[in-house]
Amino acid sequence: MKGEKKKLTQDNEALKSQIQKMRIAAKNQERSRADERLISGLRKKVIECQDDLEKSEASLSRVREQLAKNAESRVEFVRQMKRKYEGTVIDLERKLTTLENEAAK
Repeated sequence: MKGEKKKLTQDNEALKSQIQKMRIAAKNQERSRADERLISGLRKKVIECQDDLEKSEASLSRVREQLAKNAESRVEFVRQMKRKYEGTVIDLERKLTTLENEAAK
């Protein structure tokens, strides 16, 4: 009787231990599912951020190209204005020389 009671007590403790392990495993599984959902959500966020970054980089590239074109057109405009200015100076110098020659006569 005493041996049987001891055996039943050991079986009872073993079952309690097994039940505890199963509860822990179930909680871990729930956590694992929650973790997987969290990881999945984070992966989606990373992909969205990468897409946004690629779009931003493309936009930045377009802006840089536009700025380069604008800079080139400004340089060309300045060159044209300089040529026009130099042409005007040459014309005025010729007129001044002509007037000086006429005044000297």
